[in-house]
Amino acid sequence: MSDDFGATLRGLRLACGLTQEQLAERCGLSVEGISVLERGRRKRPRASTIDALVRGLGLDEDDARRMRQVCSRRRVGETWTRPDQVRPGWALRPAQLPAPPPLHVGRDDLVRAVTDRLREPAGLAPQVVGITGMAGIGKTSLALRVGHAVAPDFPDGQIYLDLRGHHPAGALDTRAALAYLLVSLGVHSDDVPRDADQAAAAYRTLTNGTRLLVVLDDAADHEGAADVAQLLPGTAGNAVVVVSRSGLSAPTSGFHLGRLDDASATELLRHVLGRERTDPDADALRRLVEGCAGLPLALRIVGARLQARPSWSVADLAERLGEHGPLVELHCGGLGVEQTLGDCMQQLRSSASRTDRLAAEALHTIGLLPTYAVSVEAIGAAHGWSRARSAAAVDRLVEANLAEESASGQYAVHDLVHAVARSWAESTTTPARRHALRLRVLRHYVALAWRSRELSRTPPSGIDHGALTRPLDPDLGPSACLELVSADADQVLALARVVAGHDDESGLAVAHLALGLMTFFVAKADNLGWPETLELALEHLPDDAPDERVWLWQDLALARSGRGDHAAAAEAAQTSARLAREHARPLAEAGAEIAGSIALRRLGRLPDAVQACMRGLALSLQQGDERGAAAAWRDLGLLQAAVGKRADGVRSERRSLDLYRRLGVPRGIAMTLINLGVMLRDDGALTDARSLLEEAVEVSRSVGDRALETEALDELGYWHVVAGDPRGGISVLSDGLALVDDRGAGQWEVSIRRRLAMALDGLGRHDEADEHWRTALRRHEQRGERRQAAELRQLWASRVSMRRTGPTRAATSRRTSPA
Repeated sequence: MSDDFGATLRGLRLACGLTQEQLAERCGLSVEGISVLERGRRKRPRASTIDALVRGLGLDEDDARRMRQVCSRRRVGETWTRPDQVRPGWALRPAQLPAPPPLHVGRDDLVRAVTDRLREPAGLAPQVVGITGMAGIGKTSLALRVGHAVAPDFPDGQIYLDLRGHHPAGALDTRAALAYLLVSLGVHSDDVPRDADQAAAAYRTLTNGTRLLVVLDDAADHEGAADVAQLLPGTAGNAVVVVSRSGLSAPTSGFHLGRLDDASATELLRHVLGRERTDPDADALRRLVEGCAGLPLALRIVGARLQARPSWSVADLAERLGEHGPLVELHCGGLGVEQTLGDCMQQLRSSASRTDRLAAEALHTIGLLPTYAVSVEAIGAAHGWSRARSAAAVDRLVEANLAEESASGQYAVHDLVHAVARSWAESTTTPARRHALRLRVLRHYVALAWRSRELSRTPPSGIDHGALTRPLDPDLGPSACLELVSADADQVLALARVVAGHDDESGLAVAHLALGLMTFFVAKADNLGWPETLELALEHLPDDAPDERVWLWQDLALARSGRGDHAAAAEAAQTSARLAREHARPLAEAGAEIAGSIALRRLGRLPDAVQACMRGLALSLQQGDERGAAAAWRDLGLLQAAVGKRADGVRSERRSLDLYRRLGVPRGIAMTLINLGVMLRDDGALTDARSLLEEAVEVSRSVGDRALETEALDELGYWHVVAGDPRGGISVLSDGLALVDDRGAGQWEVSIRRRLAMALDGLGRHDEADEHWRTALRRHEQRGERRQAAELRQLWASRVSMRRTGPTRAATSRRTSPA
């Protein structure tokens, strides 16, 4: 037989005395089909076609075997040919990229970065770039923008393949994906090897030496999904863009796609809807953008809904979104946020992977918590999991781009992911189970907060300290607990509001939380929210909790005074002292008297303040409470200095410092160092004052107390000004202001800016000084501090009038530290 299948077939037909029509009738084939085969137009017939020809020609076993061998040789010799040899009629240069989105807003820098990477040489391997991000974030749109931008760099074509890694109907497997790629390159579908490894080898052979771009959309790593590593060309010159919701095991250079910023989201809606529709109501447009939370899918839905309803204004949809929520309003046709994100969660729930199912449980828990940021420890507390198990679950959420790590040990989910998770959790959990989970998490925060309180004060007497902190690792120190509470602060406070009114057990837990949060509010939160948290706890406290009530009123006195409401603070202290006497709680009474003295001093009632502080000191000494006595001596020293007994004040501060050093209380040491350093500075003992204030900076910094560190820098900076070193003072004061800008501690901002303004004025840098005067005044006005604002305005005016006479030294001013 000839090696040419067409010639072989024609010879056998003629030997049998058959026409093409007769053979076609015998075989059940068309006459045209027989003609195409004999003329060599179709060189690789199907196996079923060969079987039909064998039957129609009546061939014996030997002739049938030889006929199949001829066909097989043709297949082996011609299956993997160069593109210029493939069968006629097939497009030799694939150009499969779908059209890019008609509107491009934002992410230009990312597009440039990805295109630049694709054009870079990658050694002997193809350049492979991964684009990852959560569902609906715009990964495919970005990939298509990039693909069309670099298409001229890949003259052998561009292939687009949707791997359907997260499609409800199932993903393409590796062999099916390779079949698509091979057929796209001109291989007949009958010639694609059935074995995936052989198909991959054929694919690498065909792409050897080519310059081809391949875009693999919706790739996944789960069982049954296509193995991306098998879909990569084998040589340099080619490039692959892999689009996936999570990182893959395949080697890629990764680019993560986050949410659109508000400016880009606003511009996108303006382009879609037209400025004549968006600009008349900027506030409604802002609310729509906030409701979409930077998710391009949500923005597309908003645009589509408003385009389909020309009678609706932007305000109409913004109002509906606010009233009904994103899950109701963010859908259009078959497209919806809840469906898209819900599918992601369902895949985790139904996965064969234990880690995926744990991740689904973690997301379920996040849905039941009031805010979308939570720590690994809180997830563990909700379920009784080890930290390793909790971390594995949350890490899987990060890999799936359903959560982001926002700080060490803390994670946040996208606003709309949280909304979908909340809907799912509430629909699958009873109210009792929801509350039980939230209470478990709250008790975890109670334990952390309670242990951190000792950085500021001794644990309140009459309350079982050991029972409240028992869930914690004994080696977890107070400072570490404070950092964990600070990281989850929004969640902690929101959870307290959700749980407080449920029952007496919950009310008591919120009371313990409020008492434990003292150090957080003083050292980390600038007292913001402290009075409100204590008032919430008092509102829901059970009647049979006298100790908690006494201490809550005492802390409320400190909190109100810290926020400038000194009259209300004095009343709260009196209430605490009265309750302490009624229930025979002398330690609590001592603390209440000392707290009251702080408020009375700030009200200018110095004799009353001295008497209250002396009562507190006496009670502390009677009860053997050395730490309470140290606090009393510290505050008494300030009072003595204020009434003109400066030497007595210095002695009291030294007694306080000695006690705090012996007890090893860093925060108390730092507070007393500041008080003593200021007194000595104002008395002219500059050398000793500097040493004390520098030590105060170091101690407060070592315990992570930004409020104390800022206060210490404020006073040390002013020391430099008093000592005739305004430039040094400006440097130190600027360090303190940087802490305000970066980390809070805003109670000292006005003082720092006032002193900076005076130092700059003294150096003739009047424009810079005026900027600090102006900002300090604005801060007073923002806080409603009218009297302080008027005094500062008068001081500024006097400084302006004195500029012609040259620099003047600022008057000293001493403020007291919080709590």
